[in-house]
Amino acid sequence: MGGRAILVVSSGLVHPSHAARLAFAAVVRGASAVPPEFRASTRAFRLLDPARHAAAAVFFHSKSIEARDVAALEEFVDAGGGLFALHGALASFKDEPHWAALLGAAFAGHDRPALLAAGPSADPGPFEGIPAFAVTDELYQIRAVGPIVARFAAIIARGGAAAVPILWTRAHGRGRVCCCTLGHAAPTLRHATVQRILERALAWVSGTGEVPRGA
Repeated sequence: MGGRAILVVSSGLVHPSHAARLAFAAVVRGASAVPPEFRASTRAFRLLDPARHAAAAVFFHSKSIEARDVAALEEFVDAGGGLFALHGALASFKDEPHWAALLGAAFAGHDRPALLAAGPSADPGPFEGIPAFAVTDELYQIRAVGPIVARFAAIIARGGAAAVPILWTRAHGRGRVCCCTLGHAAPTLRHATVQRILERALAWVSGTGEVPRGA
């Protein structure tokens, strides 16, 4: 991640669960050369400084956000910072169009937790070399509101909804945005392949470049 930290904004006791948040925090710490900074409120977006932070990572589920907080995050990403959004963060702030525009997609509902079969797209980009996997989680439905590049998609393994993106990347200004819909419960975030995805996502939004072929 270079010499700059990742600012992690995460909160919740039930959704996301405390155990899930701890699992994600462990991945961030393991992937970071510089100790990450942890905050519970989106007001922390006002602290984002390109000289100090490589990226922001968000894992929460909340109904509202102050306009100035969204604006601060947008400004940071537009100037070249990164943003990684995980699970419930994608279903947050449904009445804030700037949030969906930043992520590139709006939340459109989800099924009950089920066994999902997930696999890479034809263009996995920075996730090249990560194999298909199965995990029990919620399958989020999304509605693209801007250009996104799907990197992984999933279906309900025992039949049901058509395959939908569960991981995508996009550019926002000079910055990088990556979103992952998985993460309903801690076991998902402890899954070895999911952890590889999270590590790659954090590296990519932090600007370390595409992962070489075969890596």
